[in-house]
Amino acid sequence: MKKYNLTRRILALLSAAVISLGLCLPASATDGGEDYQGDINYVGEVDPETGYGYHAPDLGSRISITDTMLYDSADGRFVFPIGANSELSCTAADGMLLSDSVTLSTVGAPQLAVYRNGEAVDLSAGSTLRTPGEYTVYLGSSSGTRICGFTILPAVTNLIHGYSVPEGFAVREVLRNGEQQGFERYYAETEAEGEYEISTRCLQADRVYTLRVTIDRTPPALTLSGNVGEDGRVRGPVTISGIEADTTLSLELDGKAEKLTVRDGSATVRDTGSYRLVAVDAAGNSSSYQFTILLYLDSSAFLFVLLALAALVSVFLYALRKRRKFKVR
Repeated sequence: MKKYNLTRRILALLSAAVISLGLCLPASATDGGEDYQGDINYVGEVDPETGYGYHAPDLGSRISITDTMLYDSADGRFVFPIGANSELSCTAADGMLLSDSVTLSTVGAPQLAVYRNGEAVDLSAGSTLRTPGEYTVYLGSSSGTRICGFTILPAVTNLIHGYSVPEGFAVREVLRNGEQQGFERYYAETEAEGEYEISTRCLQADRVYTLRVTIDRTPPALTLSGNVGEDGRVRGPVTISGIEADTTLSLELDGKAEKLTVRDGSATVRDTGSYRLVAVDAAGNSSSYQFTILLYLDSSAFLFVLLALAALVSVFLYALRKRRKFKVR
């Protein structure tokens, strides 16, 4: 009887230990702010690499993304601490590609310097950046400490061949022309032409950002027509057609800039000389054309020559008649 009671006590103690261990496992697995795979209370998407659910640790309104970047869930901005009492707040994460405007604000009045494609940006008109380009924010000047950087893309571009997402982000989905594309966890390829939608997730903040951009790598194709001789040179006016509305043209005549008037997608040049024409489309693709217009007679010049010849003949005949009359006398 004593052995039976002793056995029951041992089994009860073992059962209590197993139950206590089971209750402690969830607490240790979620320590640090991540959900564990067996959490039956978690509802939402699961990280395909780790198998964990996305979850932002409870750090108040400020969530640490990297060693130098926080996310403020209260205003939906990324925060970059500058020293002890200053910070930069930005609607773009460090390393982000986006096609929207970016707004900057500061706390503590730090002296910032913003550069776009290597040139200083004047912030006196406001702190919202809209012009496409690659931006870098420094403390003080370009030789100071780099705080963050981002790129504002135009709606149509050929500048990027892929998107390496910011630190703390992961690619969620890539669509090209509405069809799903393969991608790596931290990189989305954009080499092929088409309309892209690239969704990325800030893992700690559990926020999704979508980049919408059209990739165009085809240079503009213009048509040049005229009276082309056997030597390839043109003996007459040259008509340039196929000019699209978003195409920018620059024309040089004998090395000097020349104005070109475009109407209904075409233009005509008439002056003699060597021409260089460069066409750049909205995506930044360019094509160039070179041609030479030789000396020629247009209809007006031809009429002038005929009139001049007629005048010369008239003068010659008049002089001849006068000479004959003079001999008769």
